[in-house]
Amino acid sequence: MKYETRNVVANPLQGSSGQSTKGGDPGLQLIVRGPTQEGANVSTAELVTKRRDLYHGSYRAAIKYSKEPGTCGAMFWYKNETQEIDVELLSYEDKSSSSTSPVHFVLHSEGPSDHETPQLPFHPSEGFHEYRFDWSPGKVAYYVDGKHIKDLTKGVPEVPGSLILNHWSSGN
Repeated sequence: MKYETRNVVANPLQGSSGQSTKGGDPGLQLIVRGPTQEGANVSTAELVTKRRDLYHGSYRAAIKYSKEPGTCGAMFWYKNETQEIDVELLSYEDKSSSSTSPVHFVLHSEGPSDHETPQLPFHPSEGFHEYRFDWSPGKVAYYVDGKHIKDLTKGVPEVPGSLILNHWSSGN
C-alpha cells in the first residue's frame, strides 16, 4: 500500500448550482488506484490532521463510500496501534442484493477492545451520509445521519491524537 497525494482530488462546487467543477460528486475525493503490475503496491489516499492534540469531542464527516470491490473507507481518530477510534466500511460488504449494509465501529486498545457491526438501512455507496462519533471520558457514541447507533465503552482512548480520513486497499 502506498499513499500518494495525486489520489486526493478536490472537486469543488461551481457557484451555488450544486454542481461540481469536474463533474460527478462535489467534495474531496480519496482515490484507490490498482497496482500497475503484478506484486506492485496499491496506490491509496489519506488525509491526516496536522494537529496531534485532538481529544474528547464530536467528530463527523459527510462521506459517500466507494462501491469498488476490495477497498476500505474510514474516518478515525488515531494515536497508535493501541489507541484508535474507527468508523470503517468495507466495499465487499455493500451488497446490492440486500437492503442493508454493515458499518464497523471499533475501539483499539492495549487492554480489552470493542467492536460492533450494526446494519445500516441504506447502501453507503449510493449517497452522502454523515458519520459521527462523540468521544467523552469512558465512552464513544456513534451516530449515522444524526441518529444514535451504538455506544462503545471498552478500551476508550485517554490520550490526544489525530483525525484521519482514508481510502485504501491491500490489493485483494
